[in-house]
Amino acid sequence: MKKLYILISLSFIFFLLAGCQSKTYEVSFEMNGATTEQIRSQKISSGRQALKPADPLKDGFVFEYWHEQDSDVAWDFETNSVNSSITLVAKWREIEADLPNGPKEPTETEEPKEPEGPSEPGKPEKPTIPEESLDPDQIYIDGTTTLYGPELWAIKDDFETTNIELDAEHLKVIDADELAVYQSKPISITSYQSLVMSWNVIDLDKEQLNFLVSIGKDNQFSRFFIMGSWKDGNNRSFSNQEDDFGKVNVDILTNKDVNNDLIIIKITINTFESDSAKIKNVSFTTKKDDNLVYDESLLVEKKIDVAPISQLDIPIIGNLICSPTSLTMVLNYYGNDLVVTDVAKKVQDQNNNIYGNWTLNASYAGGFGLDSRVEYISNFQQVIDYINEDIPVIMSIRSSSMDDLTGSIMAYPSGHLVVLIGFKLIEGKWYGIFNDPAEHDAAKVERFYEMSQVLNVFRNYTYILKTIKF
Repeated sequence: MKKLYILISLSFIFFLLAGCQSKTYEVSFEMNGATTEQIRSQKISSGRQALKPADPLKDGFVFEYWHEQDSDVAWDFETNSVNSSITLVAKWREIEADLPNGPKEPTETEEPKEPEGPSEPGKPEKPTIPEESLDPDQIYIDGTTTLYGPELWAIKDDFETTNIELDAEHLKVIDADELAVYQSKPISITSYQSLVMSWNVIDLDKEQLNFLVSIGKDNQFSRFFIMGSWKDGNNRSFSNQEDDFGKVNVDILTNKDVNNDLIIIKITINTFESDSAKIKNVSFTTKKDDNLVYDESLLVEKKIDVAPISQLDIPIIGNLICSPTSLTMVLNYYGNDLVVTDVAKKVQDQNNNIYGNWTLNASYAGGFGLDSRVEYISNFQQVIDYINEDIPVIMSIRSSSMDDLTGSIMAYPSGHLVVLIGFKLIEGKWYGIFNDPAEHDAAKVERFYEMSQVLNVFRNYTYILKTIKF
């Protein structure tokens, strides 16, 4: 009898425990044609809220919200509880319908502007602009080019640009309740193998800006390649974009036909009811070939006082953050007081989980009252000129062994970022003075690397930060 009582009691206790355990449900996400990577499903305890994922992207559409499969009502991640396994579907709103050969033509309800005169084959028509404005025919991309607000405005496509105005030399949203789109007319670009885009945005609040380009020739254009998505704490690149014209890998667009001599710039702004962000400029840097012109006779002894910061003493991510560490050194040189880990969070590429995306790093500096860009160097005189102007140069290098760069503490087969702060002649040989963040102690960051070796490991890509316009 006593054993029976114990068994009944234990069974009752197990029943109570089972009743107290919350069930776990799966929340999955249907991307509905998004160009971003598939979002992982979430395991959520009954009665709890799902975590809101990053907003996906889709060419030609703006993301609005997530909703259940059998409902068009937006799912509220702050208040809606999960009480069963569900699938949330991405809701999209179309912003344009691109033709197969490029940007869409005006519809019958749109009244096209009369061109001022006949255009050359493959050249854009002149937009109707005031006489005192910039001449759009004189706006083109050659090597490294930065286009500021007034220049972007002069080449805008009146049919495609909506809810955007030129305000005090910046492009700005007019109505915070509506999607904003800027699109340029086709502009000329000199022959190139690849390009990298960067931008400067100030007063960013809740907005998400997507920067895109379409490349081509004559009347044939590629898809719009997403060169980056810009949102505070949620910046992203998008690899695996490809068509017959080009291919994007992280921050580089490879041009498949060097005869492609036209480019269209597009920026979409999802406001999230905020209209404070201002687009100051966009920059393009193109690579024509692998040649680097170098004249040693132009070197002069000089050193810029940039406080050293080491990366390897930072826990967990220390071996991954050469780029934000180098960027922090230069930002602090210009009067800021930033911490490397904070900068790393801001420039992290959320899609690739990397900290060294050139576009995202260089663009971030534009929010500190500076003009900044990625710049491909084909003539080293440009680097020398920057140093002579007291402008530190963040350089991308790559080495296969420590012998490639005597004095470095390791090889960098995947690439590395360092800060060039000057030059020094030692026993008849020229050395570059670098702040190399790959150290455990800031006191050891300053290094002297022989210029003959520097030129061999230099990848020609740099971040340039200035206090004045390019």
